[in-house]
Amino acid sequence: MVWKRFLMGFIGAGLLVGGGYLAYHQYDFLDRAVETKGRVLEMVRKTRSKGRPTYAPKVSFKTAEGASVEFTSKLSSSSPSYGVGETVNVLYDPIDPQGAEIKGFLSIWLGPIVLLIMGSFMFLFSVLGGRLYTKKSVEVPKMASGNQQ
Repeated sequence: MVWKRFLMGFIGAGLLVGGGYLAYHQYDFLDRAVETKGRVLEMVRKTRSKGRPTYAPKVSFKTAEGASVEFTSKLSSSSPSYGVGETVNVLYDPIDPQGAEIKGFLSIWLGPIVLLIMGSFMFLFSVLGGRLYTKKSVEVPKMASGNQQ
């Protein structure tokens, strides 16, 4: 049973490290990013594992140098969240404009938040869970030596 808690703690720590790395990567992206306006070209239908579709916006924008770039957002939802032709704020790295994303809290921070929350729960449960759910041993008082009947 101890090995399960150890494994859960190890996985939780890995998720925390991954979430921290992803948060740093997003922070670094925001530090370099340039903001511009983009236009939603279409809502791209994606199929999830259970067969239910999700929709991600495909966006077109121009860089400060005038280059035209198209990207599909990494964030999708069960119902189309943007209309075709809608204007959106876009963040892009001038070095890699293809890595652009629609400016929004969830599109930037959802990944790190999910990993950090899952990692925290797994790690804390592995550390504290054993103490909270372990049965305390009950000492049985010893009988005094002698003939007691």
